[in-house]
Amino acid sequence: MGSFRERWRWLVLALAWCATWSVPAAAQVPGPLPDACPGPCPQSERDPAKSLCPDEHDFYLTPPRCPWYVVGDGLAIRRDAAGHFHAATLNNPYSVALSTADLDDRFSGGARVLVGHTINDCLQVEGVYFTLGEWDEARAIRNMTENDIGGQGNLFSPFTDFGNPPVVGLDYNRFASIHYVSSLDNVELNVRRAMPMPAGKLTTSILFGVRYLDIPERFEYATEAASGGFPGGSIATNEVRVDTDNVLVGPQIGALFEFYAENRWWVNFEIKGALCNNRAGQATEYRNATDGFETVSFGSRKDDSTAFVGDLALTFVYRWSPFLTTRLGYQAIWVDGLALASENFNRDVHILTDGPAQLVTEGNVVYHGPHAGIMLSW
Repeated sequence: MGSFRERWRWLVLALAWCATWSVPAAAQVPGPLPDACPGPCPQSERDPAKSLCPDEHDFYLTPPRCPWYVVGDGLAIRRDAAGHFHAATLNNPYSVALSTADLDDRFSGGARVLVGHTINDCLQVEGVYFTLGEWDEARAIRNMTENDIGGQGNLFSPFTDFGNPPVVGLDYNRFASIHYVSSLDNVELNVRRAMPMPAGKLTTSILFGVRYLDIPERFEYATEAASGGFPGGSIATNEVRVDTDNVLVGPQIGALFEFYAENRWWVNFEIKGALCNNRAGQATEYRNATDGFETVSFGSRKDDSTAFVGDLALTFVYRWSPFLTTRLGYQAIWVDGLALASENFNRDVHILTDGPAQLVTEGNVVYHGPHAGIMLSW
C-alpha cells in the first residue's frame, strides 16, 4: 500500500514540476515560436462584425478555442476492487464456495458533462460532473449435505475463520448469500492554461483545480442453519449489513496533450492526479436469530484519512467543424484510501455485538471503461 501511495505522490510532484518548468523551457527552444496561447474565436474574414471560430482552413493544426464549449459523454464503466472477501467455504476452511470474486464485474452506465469558458488567450475554466449508475450484484449458495453434528449443511463462515474450529450457530450453514451495491459521483472545477509550444502537431495545456468524489457502498451477508444441527429443529440465521461512505475533496493537477493525426483527426491524452481528504464512515448492523429469539446490534464510526485519485483518458477526436466535435475513448480512474463496504465487514462477532466499531480505509478501486460523445462550441 505504501508503494502505491508513493507512486501517486511522485505523480503529483512531477506534474507540478512540469507546470513550473514548461514556460521557461519553451522559451529556450531555438527559432521562432507561435503565439504563447492560441487566441479565442477571431473575427470572420467574410463578416468582420461577427465573431467565429477559425475557418475550416485554419483549425487543422490548432484546437479551436471558442468562448463557450460543452462536452457530453456517455460512459460504460467497470468497477474492479483489489482483493476479494470470502464469505463461505465448503467442508473445510480452504475450499472457497462464495466470494465477492463470484460477483459479475459488469459495466455500469453513466454520463459526464463538461462546461467550459475561454477567459482569454491563455486561460479556460471548466466544470465537470459525472455519475455512474449503481453497481448492484448478489450471489447465493445452498448446501444440504450431511454434516458432523447430524444436520444438513457444511458451509463455514468467516466468523470462525471458516470452521477453524467450527461453532454451532455460526457454521454448518445450509445457505449463504452476499449482496454488494456501489455508486460514484464526481465533481471538478478546473482552470486550464495552454502552454507555449514549438510549431508542430502537439498542443499541450496544464490544469489546476479541485475535485470532489462521493463513493457510497453497501455490503450484505446472510446465512441460515438448522439450530443445533437437528434437521427438524428451529432455524439459526446471521445477517450483517455494512454501509460505508467516502467523501473525497482535494486539489488536483493535470495535463492534456492534443496530437493532430491527420485531416481533422486528433488523439488526446489527459492525465490528472488529486490528493484528497476522505471523510469516511461506516455503519454496521448485525442480526442473530436462534430458536426464535433475535438480537440486533449496531455500531458506526467516522474518521478522516488521506486518499489519492489518478485519472487517465485516451480519446480519439474527429472535428467536423470548429463548432462540432465527436469523441470516442477509454478512461481509467484509480482511487486509493477508501472505506470499502466488504473490507469493513468485521469477522469478530464480539466486536459486532459489543463494539467498539472499527473503520478500515485501506481499500483501492479502479473504475475503467469506454466513453463516447460530442463537443459543441460557440
